[in-house]
Amino acid sequence: MSIQFSEKVAVSLFTVAATLMTPVLVSATTYNGANEAESEVFGSIIASDAGNEIPPVNPGEPSPEVDPDLVNPDRGEDYFSIRYVSQLNFGQTPHSSLPYVRQAYRDANTQILDEATGQYTAAENQVWIEDLRNNENRTDWVLTVQQTADFMGGAVITMNPYVHAATTTNFGVHTPSSALTLNLQPQNFAWAAQTDSTKAGDFAISMGEVTVSIPAGVGVSTYETSLKWNLTAQP
Repeated sequence: MSIQFSEKVAVSLFTVAATLMTPVLVSATTYNGANEAESEVFGSIIASDAGNEIPPVNPGEPSPEVDPDLVNPDRGEDYFSIRYVSQLNFGQTPHSSLPYVRQAYRDANTQILDEATGQYTAAENQVWIEDLRNNENRTDWVLTVQQTADFMGGAVITMNPYVHAATTTNFGVHTPSSALTLNLQPQNFAWAAQTDSTKAGDFAISMGEVTVSIPAGVGVSTYETSLKWNLTAQP
């Protein structure tokens, strides 16, 4: 399988060599006698402009576009960061004397262009991670999420995070095998086990189906809470 992802790198490569008559270290080339020389090769990978396109969760789908003002401006010292997280909106729910389960809307801050119709649609709720660390510094990581306060009189938010199989292959990313019920404690939303075969790049992790279970008899009001996300590199 393959996945569309942006490694956001540019490459510059050059060799430095000099031809001199004396067998000394000059201009990064070492001459060992008349018939042997060792010249050094230099190259660098630099991070390019991150842009405003989120890598698609599933290969073959167009990349969602998001307002650049909503993207995290801090890409981290080693280009290891949370670039973007969807806000959750459950809309308006009529008062009820019975419990009610409502699904979150798709991410209205993102737009996917359907080239066939020319129409835009909202992308699924997701988290965009960038990890451009080199092989020496790219360690395992964990992304946690927690609810910061009570919501809708004790309503329970549930996610079903997932990544495409190619994201696991390319970047070592994994998600819980069952639904994630949020509470006031940090829980693992996703994590990565780095191996020699994993790549540097950026990728999207879907929140999957997101629902809120509203208790019976919650009073009429506008309710808010927030989710705290923490991306931590492991030793």
